[in-house]
Amino acid sequence: MSSIPPPVALLPVSRRRSLLRGLAALCWLWPSVVLACPVCFVAREASRLAFLWTAILMTFLPLCMMAGIVYFLWRQAQRSARENQGDAPPDSPKPH
Repeated sequence: MSSIPPPVALLPVSRRRSLLRGLAALCWLWPSVVLACPVCFVAREASRLAFLWTAILMTFLPLCMMAGIVYFLWRQAQRSARENQGDAPPDSPKPH
């Protein structure tokens, strides 16, 4: 199986360097082209705060979900260990 080289790899080394220098100069001279997202250059405070809170939510939501799963599994393991020992759970009445 032969792989096809990317178009840049077909250029001579001197041409690749010139291309990379040109791209770097373009990014340096025209920075609005390389902005990551539209929120990065919005001057309105409301937009920036919305972006900040969304980023915080997207950071902590998966962590909270994983913590909830771990807590659920831990509770199930505790309940199973109690049942294997023959103890009744504390919230259920003991038979006489």
